[in-house]
Amino acid sequence: MTILFGGSFDPVHEGHLETAAALCRQLGASTIALLPAACSPLKPDSTTDAHRLAMLKLAIADYPGLIIDERELHRPPPSYTVDTLQAVRAEIGANTPLVWVMGLDTLTGLPQWKHWQTLIDLAHILVVERPDAKWPQNGAVADWLMTLPSVASVDQLQCEPKGKLARLALPPQPFSSTAIRAALHQRGTNPTKPDGLPESVWQYILQHDLYLSDTGSDNGCEAL
Repeated sequence: MTILFGGSFDPVHEGHLETAAALCRQLGASTIALLPAACSPLKPDSTTDAHRLAMLKLAIADYPGLIIDERELHRPPPSYTVDTLQAVRAEIGANTPLVWVMGLDTLTGLPQWKHWQTLIDLAHILVVERPDAKWPQNGAVADWLMTLPSVASVDQLQCEPKGKLARLALPPQPFSSTAIRAALHQRGTNPTKPDGLPESVWQYILQHDLYLSDTGSDNGCEAL
C-alpha cells in the first residue's frame, strides 16, 4: 500500500506528524509519504520550497515511519494532485493500493482542483475528519460523494487498488500552520516558540529568520 499525505507544511508542526503517524498505525502501513506542495513563483512572499523541505526533513527525524515525496517541488508549476496520482500509479502499477489522504476541511474545496472527480479513478480517498469542519451536505461535492462506494473500516482499503472512500476520526490536533505563522509575525524581534513546533524546526526558523517579518497570511502553495 502506498499512502500520500499532501500539504504545504508551512511550517510543519506536531499536528501533521502525529496525524501521519496515526494513519500509519490505523492502516497497518510501514511508511506514509508526506508530499509537500509546490509554491507559486508568482507569490514571492511565500516560504520557499527549499525552506519548507528542510524543515520537513528535520521534523521527521524522530518518526521512522514518515518519508518525504519531493516530486511536486521538482515539477514545473502549476502542480496538480491528479498529475501526482497519475505518476505514482504508473510507478506502482495497477494492482497496488494507493491512498490519497485529505482533511475534511479540504474536501469542500475539491471543485477548484483540476479533474477532481477523477481522483477516485486513481486512488482511494481517505478523509480525516476534523471537529471544526462539517461533511458536505449539498452541492457538487456532496453529490459526487453519494456516488462513491465507501468502506466501513480503513483496513478494507488494502483489498482493492483504488476507488473507495473512507472516513477516519483521529484525536484532534490543536495546531495550525496559519496560527503559528501569525503568532511568529506578531512576536517579531522577540519570538518564543509557539506550541506545536518541533524544537528542530524552531531552531531552523530562528536561524533563517522565517515568518518573523511577514504576515504569513497566504503561503502561496499549490495543492490542487
